[in-house]
Amino acid sequence: NYSYIYSSEQNFLTDFNTMKSIITSATGVQPNICRFPGGIGNTVSLKHHGNTPIMPTLLSDVNNMGFTAFDWNAGGEDAEIPRPASGQQFASEIMKEVGNTKHPIILMHDLYQVSINTVPILIQELRAEGYNFSPLTPAIKPVQQRPVLSRK
Repeated sequence: NYSYIYSSEQNFLTDFNTMKSIITSATGVQPNICRFPGGIGNTVSLKHHGNTPIMPTLLSDVNNMGFTAFDWNAGGEDAEIPRPASGQQFASEIMKEVGNTKHPIILMHDLYQVSINTVPILIQELRAEGYNFSPLTPAIKPVQQRPVLSRK
């Protein structure tokens, strides 16, 4: 809920810590990476924080808590309307974005059927191009958007 989490630093941190506890409880592992809803460079946070930038503060907060924040450099179109029509179409769009990216970080949302259908296609196509898959860790240089400081 963007209007809640981005309305104040306290609301964001309350939600963040709740999710951290849920993940730790479910997996037995305390997370040390995160992704901001909408990304670090989102503009929706300005809308819900009175046109005052909050993302630099929140990024500093999660860094101070020992987290590495990751954004993405491919994907994300499954959250757009209209959504990609098929898994193959979405995979093709992502493959174009990946292009010559040495270390792509692909954003997909698991609540959309088109994204679920895309995964096996994308894995096959990326492997055919010589890509390997590995988990994100704080040791990896994160892809990070620049925080938006004002609305244009």
